[in-house]
Amino acid sequence: MTTAAAAAALSRSRGVAGVGTKGLFFVFTLLCLVCLSSSLIDKNQVKQLVETYQNAQQDLNKVKAEYMSKVSTTSDLMKDSMDIMESMKAWMKTLVSAAPGVFPPVGKYMESMHDYMQKTKDEVDGENEALLAKIKRSEEELGKMKKLIQALEEYQAEL
Repeated sequence: MTTAAAAAALSRSRGVAGVGTKGLFFVFTLLCLVCLSSSLIDKNQVKQLVETYQNAQQDLNKVKAEYMSKVSTTSDLMKDSMDIMESMKAWMKTLVSAAPGVFPPVGKYMESMHDYMQKTKDEVDGENEALLAKIKRSEEELGKMKKLIQALEEYQAEL
């Protein structure tokens, strides 16, 4: 029997002595709210939501760890490569100036290598920043999900 049917039956049979229309409306409204809230929030659904949240949090932690490892490794590698390139440029300039006819001019080659390394470094930095932005958005979404779960759990505790 639905809540509406129960209220209608109670109204017809006058099972509650002295309850007027306002009282029946109040009882009907309360029954509707209780049935609606109990049907909307199931403890198993909240439990599944909590499990999903925990799995998402673990996945995000893995991605963050991989990101930190990647950024650290890539950053160190790019820095070392740029330092080596600068050292090689200085060394080649010294060699060419010391023996002008012995070594072919490699200044343009060294500059193009330096430019290529700088472009690569900029691309890697851009990819790292994009990944960091995705991680931050995911953290924000998980924060919202956590607040929702807490609200649902508090609401269930009140019922």
